[in-house]
Amino acid sequence: MVDIAGTYRALAETLPYNVATVRKLVTKLIGTAAVEWWERRLQQVKDAIGERIKDAIERGEGWVKVNSRSSSAHDKEGKKLAAAAAASGDEGGEATGQGEQMRWHWTTVCKHLVYQYVTTYLDIFRQRNAIIEGKGSVPAVTKESQARKDAYAHLSTLWPPNKITTYEISRAYSSRKSLLRKANPDQQYQQQQSPERQAQEKSKKASSPNRQQQEDTRGETPDT
Repeated sequence: MVDIAGTYRALAETLPYNVATVRKLVTKLIGTAAVEWWERRLQQVKDAIGERIKDAIERGEGWVKVNSRSSSAHDKEGKKLAAAAAASGDEGGEATGQGEQMRWHWTTVCKHLVYQYVTTYLDIFRQRNAIIEGKGSVPAVTKESQARKDAYAHLSTLWPPNKITTYEISRAYSSRKSLLRKANPDQQYQQQQSPERQAQEKSKKASSPNRQQQEDTRGETPDT
């Protein structure tokens, strides 16, 4: 399986462009072919996640016990899980009695596959929107936050019914994304930013020298 993120980084090291610009150039050049390629990749990743889940369940290693009293009544994380389950009608676990509840055991490989799925899903989302906008139309979904939620919802079907919440999946994605960003803060962070966030940060950087100059001269006495 091709690591598209690594491909972008390799191209950025060779070409006089950053990762975000390389992504845009590739997207523009290959057009709808990109969507077809990413869709095949998306299905491969989804199948791999499904196999991991099935294998873990068959070996009895899919779920781990947690104390539902501490995780649901006192712990902030438990409250969020409970709220997410209530909102979606999804139990997201299995009560075992005596204050215990089962939660999915997230391995590093499983987290990374979820991360790959969501990032590929967002690649497809951006490319489709670019094609639609290029034809002068307005995409049905324009916010990446909604696209991510859709990706979590698709992944949740890989587990048995009422065994996991989309919030738990989002936590796994965010955890892996944060770890990768720390390992490669410049390229990885820039690659995963939305175009809107990139524009905001560019604007901040452009204004920062002026802001710094104002702060430096604020305490000075004007020459007379």
